Amino acid sequence: MSIFFLNYFSPLERYRIQSEQFEDLWLITNELILRLKEYFGKQGIKDFSCSFSGCMPLQEYFELIDHHFELRINGEKLEELLSERAVQFRAIQRRLLTRFKDKTPAPLQHLDTLLDGTYKQQATDVEVGSDLVPSITVKVTLKNRVVLQKAKLSVYVQPPLVLTCDQFIFEFIEPEMTSTVAFSVYLKRNYTPSELEGNAVVSYSKSTGKHSVAHKCKSLIIPLNN
Repeated sequence: MSIFFLNYFSPLERYRIQSEQFEDLWLITNELILRLKEYFGKQGIKDFSCSFSGCMPLQEYFELIDHHFELRINGEKLEELLSERAVQFRAIQRRLLTRFKDKTPAPLQHLDTLLDGTYKQQATDVEVGSDLVPSITVKVTLKNRVVLQKAKLSVYVQPPLVLTCDQFIFEFIEPEMTSTVAFSVYLKRNYTPSELEGNAVVSYSKSTGKHSVAHKCKSLIIPLNN
């Protein structure tokens, strides 16, 4: 909410409009211009005109446009990510139902944990998309030269950045086959735009039978500047 001040100086025949934010002045200013034109039109004054003598804050205007464009792009990416999460969620549900209907059910193999994690990821994606907080969607492609089983990809970020998903499990990857994962990095509330930047460190580990070997990838610089 913005506070407006409208003053009329009778001796100088001037109006003065003040507001806390420049972009909020247009509504009051536009209404004032319409009324002045109507008033002077009734008085028979045809050469009445309105002008703005100051410098237009185009830089701030363009920054608002860029920020709005980034929000729209991130919103579309989040919708795509949420759709992928929904497909994964339904697939896990079907597998669980098959297990529960079996007369001799096999172990769940952490399907219940995966279902709960997918649900939380969906809830986070919805929260980020509805609040339109500053965020960016990142896609990482993993390509291996040998057969890869039980590989885990982990993502780390520094506060106040938050991830919609920080771990991805690959059951089986064939040689020269690529697998792509997507996650969103967003900023928690109550932080200023100057803090909208950081790095996401992506690493993955693969099982070699008895041990797990970790392979660190290079850092991904994620700009979140508005």
